[in-house]
Amino acid sequence: SIFQIIGDKCFVISNDNQSASGLFVYDINTESIIASYADGSNWKYIYPTGNDYLIMGYVGVLYYNTTTNIIEQLTTSGMWDTIHEVEDGYLIYATNLSSYGILFFDSNSKTITQIYDTGYKYIMKTVSGNKALITSTTSSYKGIFLYDGSSKTITQIYDVGYNWKHIQIIGNKCLIGGSDYNDLGILLYNSTTNTIQQIYTKGYSWGSFQIIENGCLIA
Repeated sequence: SIFQIIGDKCFVISNDNQSASGLFVYDINTESIIASYADGSNWKYIYPTGNDYLIMGYVGVLYYNTTTNIIEQLTTSGMWDTIHEVEDGYLIYATNLSSYGILFFDSNSKTITQIYDTGYKYIMKTVSGNKALITSTTSSYKGIFLYDGSSKTITQIYDVGYNWKHIQIIGNKCLIGGSDYNDLGILLYNSTTNTIQQIYTKGYSWGSFQIIENGCLIA
């Protein structure tokens, strides 16, 4: 079994080598099993979402409501392992080859919708209000994408390079660096126009930002 302690709860998870399946939630304070789910194994990616939890690792996504102590399956497809908090919910994606695209978990309705169906191994950065910049660490999915929380949509706003992993917020703009492509330089994202422009054309893997008066040092 796999054991994960989060707060006052211990999640007991069956692994692939067990004849039993599912998971149990053990309450440390009451010393009792308070919730269970009968199907699947390796539900090892457990994320608090306020008072409740999203659980992943097998097929689909589980939602554990700590008020009712009920675990329900919100989606029955894909193998997901990572979340990113945004306004009104969480973006869910995979860092492996098993599942493609991005899901949105609505914290209000407790439902999941697939809002993008391509790519994996994403990096995400919330940059302004309900917006997030998204890039993949694999060369198969180039560019930078924008999540717009007002419409719950993801669109590509830059189509060159990949692994733009360093993002520095400066007011309503962001400096972006870190692409593993040669001589892709440094980018500037404008959250007002939702556009990206290349402001320096030399070098790659720029990623050290030091804010100074009236500017920023980049190395």
